[in-house]
Amino acid sequence: MKDIDDSAINFLEGTGFEERIPERWTPDHVGARIVDAIRIERCLPPVRGPKPPGNHWREVVNGGIDQTDFADVPWNRPRSASAAEIRQMETAFGWLMLLRHHDAGLAVVTINWAFTVVSGRTVRDLCQRKGWAFGTFYRKRNIALKFVADHLNATAVPVF
Repeated sequence: MKDIDDSAINFLEGTGFEERIPERWTPDHVGARIVDAIRIERCLPPVRGPKPPGNHWREVVNGGIDQTDFADVPWNRPRSASAAEIRQMETAFGWLMLLRHHDAGLAVVTINWAFTVVSGRTVRDLCQRKGWAFGTFYRKRNIALKFVADHLNATAVPVF
């Protein structure tokens, strides 16, 4: 089904492949959309001008994590994001806010996991740096993604 590296814990840490859009939200698909949202956010140009916008998403996404862990990843990539990608990014960041209101600890684990996947580092290294148990980290991440998927399915949000 999926061509992944044997050392990868989940499909997002594999070599990459074209995924199929499921009929209903699944935890893996929710995770893929959150990781895509972080990647899209990294494509956006930095805020310019004397005063940044008052309520932009970078504060929400970056809240609760140590930015020095991800400082070497470039903010701008050669391609720019489309309007549809930006809309999907904002939707996925809304899921993180939903998760944060439900359980802030699960939100922190999910955000750290997504930034780690985007930065190309391993989750095992993240857990060692933070002093977190590897198995507990993945259990909490899976609980968080399942909560979001169940909420999206219960509210009949279309899968993208």
